[in-house]
Amino acid sequence: MQIALEIKLVVFDVDGTLTQHSSVWWRLHELFGTTEEGRVYFDQYFSGEITYQQWADYDAALWKDQPLDRVMEVVNNTKLVEGAEETIQILREHGIKTAILSGGLDIMADDIARRVGIDYVLTNKLIHSDGYLTGTVENVIGWAEKAKFIHKILSHF
Repeated sequence: MQIALEIKLVVFDVDGTLTQHSSVWWRLHELFGTTEEGRVYFDQYFSGEITYQQWADYDAALWKDQPLDRVMEVVNNTKLVEGAEETIQILREHGIKTAILSGGLDIMADDIARRVGIDYVLTNKLIHSDGYLTGTVENVIGWAEKAKFIHKILSHF
């Protein structure tokens, strides 16, 4: 396989791109029994009633005081799409750096990055302390902001 020499970086999303599921946020709603509330916030965001930041904040607040080890069960049971590991390996063999840019959560993205050897990760940080979720999220990366963050990553090349 021949890869063009001009390629220095390949950026991946996580949910539905590297993993077989479509949303880590939704999987946590299912885990914690907050799907009804999560659907309300989803609808509010897509109707323009709330911002992406508010949507993320509201979702994270629903999970306050939930144990981190339950979140890790979801992370540890996440399956990669067929060919993900091989694709990353081929890119690395050709000296091409890889990055994750995701509106998902760091707990998932960091785990995937370790598993397959991704070089950079830029995603939302689900805050936890002493083994429990705090109900907060930082560095919110929504769909509309991804272009800005791609430029941020590219500034290192």
